[in-house]
Formats: sequence, C-alpha cells, structure tokens
Amino acid sequence: MQERGQIHYHIITPTFIHYQQIRDKWNYLQMKGGFLDDYKERFHSTNPNSTDVHSMKNIRDVEAYLCKYMLKNPDQRSKAAREQQEGKITFDGKVYDCSLILKVEPYYTSEGDSEFGDALRAKEERGEILRVEIDFATILYYKFGVPFHDLPVDSRFEFEQWRRNLWSEAVSAA
Repeated sequence: MQERGQIHYHIITPTFIHYQQIRDKWNYLQMKGGFLDDYKERFHSTNPNSTDVHSMKNIRDVEAYLCKYMLKNPDQRSKAAREQQEGKITFDGKVYDCSLILKVEPYYTSEGDSEFGDALRAKEERGEILRVEIDFATILYYKFGVPFHDLPVDSRFEFEQWRRNLWSEAVSAA
C-alpha cells in the first residue's frame, strides 16, 4: 500500500508495452474489483491516470531498486497515514510474485568454493555487502561492485547462458 492507502505495484517486463494498454487493463481490473467506485462518483469516469510507466533501459541496478520496495515495512508509514487508511482496505496475501516463466525455470545455481565464500564474507565485513535475511531468502545487497564479478570465473559463462535463455523465453512468451 502507498502511504495514502492505494494499492501500488511495480512490474518489470522484458518487452515494450504501450502505457495506454497497461492503464486500460489496470483500470478495468480496479473497476471490476470496486476500487474505482469513489473515483467514478466524483469524476463521472472510470479512466483515472492510474499508472506511471518508465523504461528500465538505463537503470543499472534493477535488483536493488526492487529490493528497496520488497523490504519496506508497511508500519513505517506516518501515524496520520495509518489512521487515515485504518478500516479502508486490508488484504492478506503475498506482496510480491514473479511470472510463470520464472516459477517453472530452475534457479541459477553455482558450486561455491571456499575462496568464493571467503571473498563474500570479507566484503560483508568491510561493509561492501549488506546481508538481509527474510523468510525463504537471503539477499546480499552490494553497495559497491556487481555480484556477477564475484562468481568463480567458470560460473560466469554458465550464468550468462542461463540469463540469456530466461530472457529469450520471457520475450517469446510476451
């Protein structure tokens, strides 16, 4: 939820989709769920400017950008925002998910060796990596550098092949 109580999503796709298609579909789903009733009553329309589409082409660290939102604690909102939202919209469910392709495709794995583990621990001790433990995952947030460069050299090629295959499947499915 946004601070003002609206549902807020971030979606990433490997293909271009015109913003109007996204807005039309999102407004349709909101209308179907009854989330545009107030808007329709006030403005006699069911087509609010409800989406904000940006290119990710020049974003260098997409993972860090997304992690920032996934790790946000909803109780960090201001007291006024929590009181304003109280009793309006509640839901019980996942706050993030991934595409079907990502669900069925096996995760990339690499055999770690002691040198690799030592390098990660040293970076963590120097404050270059922040380790965040959440349910079912450990996230290593790199303040400097790129995780790819910490992979053993022979694993980098395998990772690139895996990544290209995953994106090519996503593009052909879209």
